[in-house]
Amino acid sequence: MKATTEDVLDEYQLATSLFGDAVHNVATRNAWLERNPDTDFIVRDQKRLVGFINMLPVKHETIMKFLQGEIRGWEIAAEDILPYTPGSKVECIVMGMATTPETNAGKRAYYGRRLINGLIQFLYKLAQDDITITKFYATSATPTGIAILRNAHFQEIGQIGKRIVFELDTMTSDAPLAKRYRAALRKQASNNVN
Repeated sequence: MKATTEDVLDEYQLATSLFGDAVHNVATRNAWLERNPDTDFIVRDQKRLVGFINMLPVKHETIMKFLQGEIRGWEIAAEDILPYTPGSKVECIVMGMATTPETNAGKRAYYGRRLINGLIQFLYKLAQDDITITKFYATSATPTGIAILRNAHFQEIGQIGKRIVFELDTMTSDAPLAKRYRAALRKQASNNVN
């Protein structure tokens, strides 16, 4: 489900339990959500937040600063977050994804699949609304994060300190996600013509 400002504190607590202080604070998360309410997605199990993923549509100049290590994710200003507007093309940074460590690996994998499947459904909805995401960017220094991005066929395009920089060009990639996304865009374009 989409996160709301009521979910942000739980999300922040899960993030800090996993990543320490290198996370976006509550005020930053709330400001991003106020700017674009479609940036944060969560999974709850019996009302307890067990996973989240943040995907920010951001101005190109800001993305370049982020990828070059000039700014960290928590320094991205709310003014640099873009709305999803029909007819627009945007680039997104996958800012973070996490599942609770307080359960077994199988259950965590299940939560991760729920997050990814929900995000894919959201991408299809954007395609139906004539909104195109041309590229995804992400960075990771954790073995799990790096493995997830590699398995999703993100390409390594650089490194910032210990963090590897990844890119997925949805318009040209052979990644299954990109292929399915392009098919959804073509279907919507065909529907718009008819």
